Amino acid sequence: MGINEAAKFLQGQLTCNVDNATPEHSILGAYCNLTGRVITEMRLLPYQSGIYLLCQQGMGGVLKSTLDKYIVFSKAKTHIRTQEFVRFGVHGPEAVSILETLVERVPKAADEIVPLEQGFVYRCRTDEPCFELLLHVDQTSLIDAIKQHGVETDRTHWDLAEISSGLLHIEIETQETYTPEILNYDLLGLVDFKKGCYTGQEIIARMHYRGKAKKRLYLGQTQDFVIGPQTPLTIENGKLGEIVRFVNDDNGTSKFLAILPCEAAERPQSIHLSDANGEPHPLTALQMPTLK
Repeated sequence: MGINEAAKFLQGQLTCNVDNATPEHSILGAYCNLTGRVITEMRLLPYQSGIYLLCQQGMGGVLKSTLDKYIVFSKAKTHIRTQEFVRFGVHGPEAVSILETLVERVPKAADEIVPLEQGFVYRCRTDEPCFELLLHVDQTSLIDAIKQHGVETDRTHWDLAEISSGLLHIEIETQETYTPEILNYDLLGLVDFKKGCYTGQEIIARMHYRGKAKKRLYLGQTQDFVIGPQTPLTIENGKLGEIVRFVNDDNGTSKFLAILPCEAAERPQSIHLSDANGEPHPLTALQMPTLK
């Protein structure tokens, strides 16, 4: 898409204010269906003559096919560019020093973009330094330089940082399941309530202004307990919370994102995990993530 046409079209489709995305600053947003359910979240990165929408693996085709239903009324066009780029993550205490050996300037602020010759690097919204590089496949010298630092396939530490930030990415299995409010997208800056109309806006705005949400996404933590895909999260009245993402590290710490009734989350001592034998295990922390 040309940037102006792309921005005009996307402004009427996404929850975020597309005008806030610049070549130096990326933003997060979401695309919802007509009932206000999130199809996918994404990062918007203006680059060269278009706006790149960076979403989870497998969601690009879903996003394109949905946007294409409405783009017939616009001069903008959509393209899948996945095969043209390679994506790397750099994180941890040495992330800044590593990047300083690879690029001329390192992004300092969250969401800041530094354009490269054929790609860009931006800083993620995490407590510890985390960066993503999106490089064109022709950038072989820079790609080789990154690989010389060692490329890990173990995502444990990266997932810990992402989960700690409180942002839940939408996968194929979870598309059109949750509202932005349940996922805290309104609290994390993915929804702009001052912009004009967009797909699902009426329902999303009504939920926002009607009062306190009944359910929200919470960040939980426990110690010396391994969480699995089927681990129950039980509230004192026997109801179950929904663990939607988790990670266990080598030090015995487990963090997770879970959808819980807000009323129950106000009493974290009433919530526990259960092992395979049904034995309860307490949480060591529970909080609602907010915009950093």
